[in-house]
Amino acid sequence: AVPAAFEGAVHGALCAVAADGDAVDESERRALAALGGCLGRAITAERWRELLHSDAVTEVEFHTGDDGAFLARASDRLGCRLELASTVDVDEDVSRAYLSVEGAR
Repeated sequence: AVPAAFEGAVHGALCAVAADGDAVDESERRALAALGGCLGRAITAERWRELLHSDAVTEVEFHTGDDGAFLARASDRLGCRLELASTVDVDEDVSRAYLSVEGAR
């Protein structure tokens, strides 16, 4: 069995059994690992596609006075408004954020 994974997100496992019952050799293990990576990449791409084409919308507005917050500093220094356009879960602890910028100088 090899993980079906991409960029740290594990979607499941690819399991294979040799028809003759012999152990899988190193080159076959590498090929299965590559196939598991391709499968993980395909599953991730499909999930991202579904999220990007989703009709679901949630609007949340945050304001902060914390000058140490990166996005607050960037917005202040550029004289612009940053808006979170969407997020995509990369794995359990990581999300990718897509921002739009309005009024940057």
